[in-house]
Amino acid sequence: MQNLLFIILIAFTVSTSAYAEDRQSFVGAWELTKIEGKDDNGNWIDFAPEGTRFVGSIMYSVSGKMQAQLHLTDRTHEMFKNHPEFMAGYAAYYADYSVNDKTKVVTHERLGHVNIEEVKDVQRSYIFKDDLLILSPMPDGNVRLIWTRVKP
Repeated sequence: MQNLLFIILIAFTVSTSAYAEDRQSFVGAWELTKIEGKDDNGNWIDFAPEGTRFVGSIMYSVSGKMQAQLHLTDRTHEMFKNHPEFMAGYAAYYADYSVNDKTKVVTHERLGHVNIEEVKDVQRSYIFKDDLLILSPMPDGNVRLIWTRVKP
């Protein structure tokens, strides 16, 4: 019985420290590097229309709060007509966030958004690679936002 209790205690300690590491990895400021989408052949390509680019920032706090904002440098571009999450070419929201290290999913529990109709929870799969955070809106994963950690 003592061996079983010891194994459960070790498993719990390892799983909670892994959770803490993933959650801790989010903490800080990130700058949008680019947004990519999959083409018809499944290759990643730059999602920004010719002659413009996406800019933005996302910040995660130790206390479980986050905020994100992004826009195209050409905020009048036609692309925004079919995307209600953008208001005048600009998207921003703030949220509580939680991390599931087993599924590699971060949930943004939106509290406010520039478009009131977009105040809903969203999930993003995540990958950390060096100083990059790669977020993909779920469930399809055909778009990814690549963020670079801002150095202090």
